[in-house]
Parts: sequence; structure tokens; C-alpha cells
Amino acid sequence: MKSISLRTYDNPQKITFEEFNQEKYTQLTYNISSYIDTKFKDSDKWVTLPEILQANPQLESLDIWGYKSPDLEISFKIMPNLKSLSFRFDSSLVLPKDWENATKLEKLQLSIPFETKGVDKFPEQLQYLPNLTSLQPPQTDNYEWWSSLAKLPALKMLNLQSYTTLPFSLARMLELLHTFPVLEEIINFYPKKSEPLTEVLLGLDRFKHVELISMVFKDITSIPLFFSKFKQVSFFNYRHVGYKEVNKFREKYATQPLSDRHRELLFLCSVKSWNRVKTYTTNHLLEKHKSTVPVVLMGYEKLASANKTTLKTKLKDTQISLEEKSGGEPIYILHTKSDWNVLEQVILEDKSFIVEEHLTEFLHYLEKPYLLENDNEELNQSIIRLLCSGDDENVNLAFQMVESGGAPVAVQSMIAAIAMTHKDTKIRKRARQVYQKVGSAAFVPLMGKPSYKETDFNLRISTHENISRTDFLLMVEYQHHLNRHYGKNTGSLSIDWRRLGLKEITENILLFPNLKTLHLSSNPELDLEKVFSLLVQIPTIERLYLNGCKGTLPASLSQLQSLVELDVSSNSMEDFSILAQLPNLKRLTMKGCKVKNWDWLQQCPKLEWICVNSADQQKIPHQSEQMYGGDLFLKIR
Repeated sequence: MKSISLRTYDNPQKITFEEFNQEKYTQLTYNISSYIDTKFKDSDKWVTLPEILQANPQLESLDIWGYKSPDLEISFKIMPNLKSLSFRFDSSLVLPKDWENATKLEKLQLSIPFETKGVDKFPEQLQYLPNLTSLQPPQTDNYEWWSSLAKLPALKMLNLQSYTTLPFSLARMLELLHTFPVLEEIINFYPKKSEPLTEVLLGLDRFKHVELISMVFKDITSIPLFFSKFKQVSFFNYRHVGYKEVNKFREKYATQPLSDRHRELLFLCSVKSWNRVKTYTTNHLLEKHKSTVPVVLMGYEKLASANKTTLKTKLKDTQISLEEKSGGEPIYILHTKSDWNVLEQVILEDKSFIVEEHLTEFLHYLEKPYLLENDNEELNQSIIRLLCSGDDENVNLAFQMVESGGAPVAVQSMIAAIAMTHKDTKIRKRARQVYQKVGSAAFVPLMGKPSYKETDFNLRISTHENISRTDFLLMVEYQHHLNRHYGKNTGSLSIDWRRLGLKEITENILLFPNLKTLHLSSNPELDLEKVFSLLVQIPTIERLYLNGCKGTLPASLSQLQSLVELDVSSNSMEDFSILAQLPNLKRLTMKGCKVKNWDWLQQCPKLEWICVNSADQQKIPHQSEQMYGGDLFLKIR
């Protein structure tokens, strides 16, 4: 399979149509910049996009991208064999009007302004896209446009990369996503910081792969816990349960296996949360999985005897079965959606079922020494987390307990670790003081065991948002916890440590044994020799970005046999022949490098793409017709 990349960019060297027409291609990347002059002399001698498509009817992949060019208008017809089509453009591009030939199209990327000509009419073409499985929509809050996408019968993956936040409220967005018939993956889901994490996860539970932008949440450490039980937990809402009820529940079910308890039990604690619980359990458990739903009615003991009798009478003629433990709340087993309606009527008629929130009692509960001794660790962890992710008043109350030394050290450090990502600078400062005091006890085995089998979670540890050194160490400590207690199977990670400038980079890389992508750019003083001595112990790494790292690439680089993409821009080396020892390298970026000899390029068997200085372009040997010019030189195989 042959592919070609034509680039017109900053005083370009253009390729003639005759030269281009010597080969037939199945993939095309067509790039254009704001510097292109569409009125150059003898324009008929130069290849244009329509000519390219006409000469290559077998084209399967087309990628058009570039910058704004007000004098340029690009339009074309969809080719019948096209399977992948990408628009990454800020220009006067005209979206194709006729999509009748797009029946084979599987992947579509629309990284373009919504104002682009033809985008508003795109929903009218959905009938011609029966095989479209992957879509990246343009940024828009047009609800009708969005809702029309649910007509795509084969759409399995939705990429929200164009959005820095959701186009609608969380509730409306989740409602919309659930109308897509076969949607399985959501990439770059970016809720607002104010959205409760529990609601986000409950709303996304039906999808097989969800990639969240983790930095939007105040509580980073909570995400793996919720995801680890995401396919099992029915519902948790401890905010409206007093510590006495929680303690009785803990004692009653302490003999049950942890996984069974969390898979089966559902707490209905407030009228406010009823509709959400009902919708979730009905769709996910009763209808989808045809399973029953055990419901614990917290506060049952507060009912008068007459009301208890009334409750039993109302439920007698239903399918709802009752399991009542002596001295505790009954468990009602729901079988159908109609059972919900019956139980709902009973609950809403008697307000005594609703247990008010008792934050002060929570604090007393956390002080109990059995917190770290009982087997209900995840329940304790959830209470601590919810306590610390509340409003400022709640966090202050938590710190009063922590700073007074009234709680176990592990609880103090966990609360401090959670609050270290709080939006309030003063709270973060107090948290760091506590964390530095109690240190590594923060991650005792209170955390649920992570499981990435059913919901693939891609954690991105980034330093882009002014994360301090202490926050960074917190993340490292959390990874220590996962490795120490649950083995080194922590999922596929993408770590971004650009501009961090800390020695902790090299000291902590091995905490991520399944690392695939690593950004170390803009660390000019980084010890590359030491970095690579560690990276060779991570066989999974595929993408490495070292832009601005000045050190010499060591010989151990050749041991990264899985590496497919490498960025060594602005490196002071002159001899890069070691790169020829990377057998799977496909993409190479070398902007700002002073390369003396390019002969080693001929020894890179899989290299498809290389980005260099425009001045170096003529120095690269043109060994075959598959090499084409432009300011950014690409070698295609």
C-alpha cells in the first residue's frame, strides 16, 4: 500500500502533476498554509486536489489540514473507495455536498469551525454513511445538529477532542449519548469542574471505553476507585446517611465477600436522588442485564409499627420480595420496572425514610480506631472522599479533625492527599502541611483494587496546569500504592512531564511499567543517559517526545524496539545514525537539529514520516519517487 503527503508550506517547492502521476496511491495527506499563493504563474502545471482525486480513484484515506487562507476555496467530491476522511482546517474549505459515494466511509474527522460551508447541512447526508464507526464532530452547541448524529447506525466511537468542555449540561449530554444505538467509546470526555464525579461515572457506565480528562476533577485519586467497581456498583449516596446507619450496615454485612456486597446493594437515601437511581438501575440492571436489584431502605427502624405494617401490606401483592433481618432494615428485591413504581409510591408517601446528612457525626465516625481494622475499606474510603470533595465549610471541618490529631494517621494523610487538589490555594497549603507531616501513610490499603478489564481508563498525569512539586509527589505516591498492593498492572498510561525540571522524573519512571507515551520535552538539563537506562526496562513504550532535551542520545536508545514515534527536535547532536537501529520507527521529528549526514535514513525500514528544517530538505537523498518536497519533508513507504 502506497501513500503520499503533499505539503505546500512557507515558500513551498511544488510537485508537478506529471511527476505525481507516475504512481498510484491509497493514502493522501494534503496540507496547505496561509502562505500559499493560488495565483502563481503557470498554475495549470501544478497538481491540485481535484486532479489528485481524479488520478487516484482507489484512494482510501484522505487527510486535509492547514491554516486559514481567505483567498483559497477547496472543494471536491467524495471518492467511492474512501474509508477515512479528515478535515483539520481553519479556512474557507467547502464541505462536500454530495456524500452518496461515501457508503464505505468508516472514519470521519471534522476538526473545522462549525461555520465552515456545508457543516450545517451535514445531518442531511447521514443516510449515506451506513458504515461510519468513528466520528470527531466540530465544536458546536447546536443541539439539533448533535441529536441528528444518533441516526448513524454503526457509530461506535465518538471523539470530543474539539471540546474543552461539554457542549451541553452533563445531564443533557448523557441523555443524548444514550440515544446512540451502538456507541461504545467516548474519547476526551471533558465535564465541567463543578460536575459531581459520581454522576459522571454513573452516566457513562454503559460504554466499554471512556477516556476522561482527569485534571478537571478536584479529586484525582477517586477516579480509579470508581472505575474499578464501575460495572458492579449499583449506587452509592452516603451524603444523606448518618454514621449510625452506616455503622449498622457495616456490621450487618461484614461477613459477606466485599465484591458481592458492592455488586448487589443499592442505597436509596434521599428523595432528591431517587429519579437518578431509578433510571440507572432500571436501564442498567433490570432491563439490560435482566438481574434483580436489592434495595436497602435506610431509616426503616424510625418507622412506627403501624407504618411498617402498611408498607408490608402495600408490597404484598407485588413481585417485590422481602428479606428482613432481625434488628435491621429490610432488603427489598426488585424484579421489574413496575416494581420501582410501587416502591417509589411507598417511599415518597412516608418522608421518615429520608435520613438527613450529619456531617459532625461523620467526623466522629472517622475518629473511631476500627476505621482501619474492619473489612469495609471501600465504604470508609468513600466517606472520606465525599467529605473532602464537598464545599469549603466541609473541608474546613475535616481539617479541624485532621489538624487536631484526633484521627488515625492514615486518615489524616488521605484527607490531606485528596484536598491537595482543591481549588482553594489556602486549603491546598494546609493539605501540604499535613501531607508532609504524615507522609507516605496516605495510601494505606483503603483504596479499591483497580480493574481495567471492563472499562479502559487512560490516566493522564500532566504538569500543564501549574501542578506543584508536592502535587507531583502525591501522584507518584498514589502509583506507589497501586504497584505495592495490586501488582504492576495499572493500565496504559500517557504521562506528560514537560517543563517539570525535577530529578523525580528519572526516579519514578519505573512506577509505570505499562507506559506507552512519555512527554519529557522542555527539560534541557535532563540526564538522558539515566532516563534511557530506565526506559529500556519498559518494553511497552511506543512514543517518546524529547523536544528541547539537549543531551546526547545514548546507545541504549536502540533497545526501545517498540518505539514508533520519536521527537528529538532542538537536540545539539550532529550524528543521529543510532536512529537506524529502531526497527519499528515510523514518525520522526527533528526540527532545529544540525544533521551532518542523512545516509542512515536509508536504513530505517518502516519510517513513513520525517519533519526537518526546510534548509535540510535538499540534503536528504531522494532514493525513490516516494520522497516528496515541501518545507516539512515526509518520507513515505
